[in-house]
Amino acid sequence: MIASVCILHALTNNGEPMIKRSVKAIVPTHTVLEGGGFKVRRPVAMGSLMSPFLLLDEMGPVNLRAEIEMKELEQQISNILLESEDLQNAIDKLRLSIKTLNREGKERILVSFEKVQVQFQKIFKQLFSGGEAKLEFTDPSDPLNSGLEIMAKPPGKKLQTLSLLSGGEKALTAISLLFAVFLTNPSPLCVLDEVDAPLDDTNVARFCDLLDEIIICLPSSIKLLNV
Repeated sequence: MIASVCILHALTNNGEPMIKRSVKAIVPTHTVLEGGGFKVRRPVAMGSLMSPFLLLDEMGPVNLRAEIEMKELEQQISNILLESEDLQNAIDKLRLSIKTLNREGKERILVSFEKVQVQFQKIFKQLFSGGEAKLEFTDPSDPLNSGLEIMAKPPGKKLQTLSLLSGGEKALTAISLLFAVFLTNPSPLCVLDEVDAPLDDTNVARFCDLLDEIIICLPSSIKLLNV
């Protein structure tokens, strides 16, 4: 009991812990300058020295799986980056394929358009005994998504759109375009149902003559079926 009291007395000095005094002794309150002078420095509070320990205590328990979890997250990130790269490559290939298809489609539709244009003008003049007709893209810069405008000029009239023609003129113009497409890319089957209904006798005769000529020009594998 006496020994314990002596140790406690040795660790204190008038109620002030010796550990605190030792810390004060370690941290000087002034700096000696050259020439014998000195510069007073502000003492460091005990709280500043103990703050790292307090922060460690506030951080809580140590996660012993931190390194393992970090490696797992790194692996997940690596997989995601790899999948993202593969996806980007697939997108680039798809865009290239679309661009190639659009270019080839544009070339083909322009070639077919010119062929149909020639046949259309030829048949139109034959049915109308003269005149002029042509096809135009509503948006020439983008033929794949463009509409088609039919311009016609029957004998004695000015060039105008199909909607401004009379009923008989519309029918003959439509027949001209139909046969122009048919001659450009022949089909094994073509159904003509009452196409002569809006035509007068003269135009019916012209239509029949044109039909006879087309039948002669068709391949032998395509036969005419009269119903």
